[in-house]
Amino acid sequence: MGQLSESQLATVRALLSAAPDGAVRDLEETLSAGSGGHATKRAIQQMVAAEALDRRARNAVFRPLIPLCAPARAKLGGVTFPAGALSGLWRGLKASGGANVALALAAADPHYFEAPPESIYDALCIEAVLGLRTRANDAYAAAAAKLDQEAGGADRFAAYLDLVPVARAALDRMHEWLGRLNDERIVAARLAFNDAVAVAEDGGPRLLEILYAHLEEPWAILRLVSAVMQRPDDRYVANSELAVFGERLLEDIDAQLKRVSVFNADQGCPGGLLAGTAVRIASLEIQEFDESLDLSRDGPWGSRLTRQKKSLVLAVEGRLKSVEPEVAA
Repeated sequence: MGQLSESQLATVRALLSAAPDGAVRDLEETLSAGSGGHATKRAIQQMVAAEALDRRARNAVFRPLIPLCAPARAKLGGVTFPAGALSGLWRGLKASGGANVALALAAADPHYFEAPPESIYDALCIEAVLGLRTRANDAYAAAAAKLDQEAGGADRFAAYLDLVPVARAALDRMHEWLGRLNDERIVAARLAFNDAVAVAEDGGPRLLEILYAHLEEPWAILRLVSAVMQRPDDRYVANSELAVFGERLLEDIDAQLKRVSVFNADQGCPGGLLAGTAVRIASLEIQEFDESLDLSRDGPWGSRLTRQKKSLVLAVEGRLKSVEPEVAA
């Protein structure tokens, strides 16, 4: 391997900076598997290791907002922001300097065994939101300009960033709230919601939007809605600021039903798997409504779900009848 020039090394740095997190992690693992080698290889290893460490620090600081800035993971129409938004804020923080940035970077080193308190990460987020709003340096100004172009405005993103301290604490307890709810857990979930409202009058729905983005099963958001609203009926929640979550799920049930209804045996095994997955997801979404809310047959969501249940049964029966000869064979 020949010696790379400074301009070539700069190109490698630029490519690393633009690469997604997963690619940087894979490259770090691949290069760390070997030892020694040519000076150029060692230089690239060092660049990759530095980039990976930098991203671990950034992701620790902004952990609650990471899924919102990964459009590929957008679920059921959830809120998303440009993938580079957090990188821009991180550059702004580093440009401003400060002991907390150094602590975050030190804690990102895999050989560093003492993680800093999360209050340091929260303090960095508070600093970042102030920098974003005031365009405190060139990096913040660039991040704000990008957000203004692509995501409905830097102010909208800043409103989510304001909630990071509340969201970080809520994420640490969310697994409890998604399990069997008891009085203590319901109170804790409602207190987190109230803490978000204390940050901003409309902070409650934004907090749930952040939590929603972290869910592997998005329909579980209804359990959190049920907890903070004390198991509401469908009329109440359908006319509330949290109605958007139920509406998204109802629309997705319709989309899953369409996938089942258009299936035919000519699509083979891949088509059958897609249809089966659609049946499973629609069933789980419907079940979540039944278990989380008090539904009435003539309510705005209860009546729609009744129709969807019937449509799901008819669609499944129709598809099974259409493949009876193949099943018999």
